[in-house]
Amino acid sequence: MEIRPLNSFFGVRSVPDIPYNVYESDLYSTDDAAVDAQKYLIDTRKLRLSTIQHFHVGYNRQYHEIAIPIFRAGELIDYKYRGISEKSFRRWPGSETWVLNDNAFDFATEDKYIITVEGEVDGMSVFQLGHRSVISVVGGAQGPTPWINRIPDDVKVYINFDSDSVGQESAQKLADRIGIDRCYNVIL
Repeated sequence: MEIRPLNSFFGVRSVPDIPYNVYESDLYSTDDAAVDAQKYLIDTRKLRLSTIQHFHVGYNRQYHEIAIPIFRAGELIDYKYRGISEKSFRRWPGSETWVLNDNAFDFATEDKYIITVEGEVDGMSVFQLGHRSVISVVGGAQGPTPWINRIPDDVKVYINFDSDSVGQESAQKLADRIGIDRCYNVIL
């Protein structure tokens, strides 16, 4: 016997009830915990303030973690949380799997390429290097890919996953789903 929540059976997804600007506002507070979060993003992860603001990155005080909002067509549908003191990840329970920076699908048509990375901070780092056509797979490299049909047909797809065996296996699986003939594996 299997017991599942009805929302998973009927395909209903949970939508975050915390507006992104609450976390975003908490990031810019001056208490020690928020300053710690700012230092983590700017000093440790080397993100520029303009990049942090562009992606509306925030701070979850309750769990002392970075809150990265995930939007689909401008609507908040998920959060990816990342621990600051320890490398831990979680998402908003029951939310839809999507990508960070879904605007990249529109830019890809003009740019003639799209870059796919594993981590959200990796995606923001590539974005701040001047590549607006970059997405990060929020569900992880081996997660679901409901966004795959948004990749324009006539663009090159650069897959830049981790160089370990799991990352490279995931890159191969993603290339198989997209169409291996238009994918390029980037190993750094």
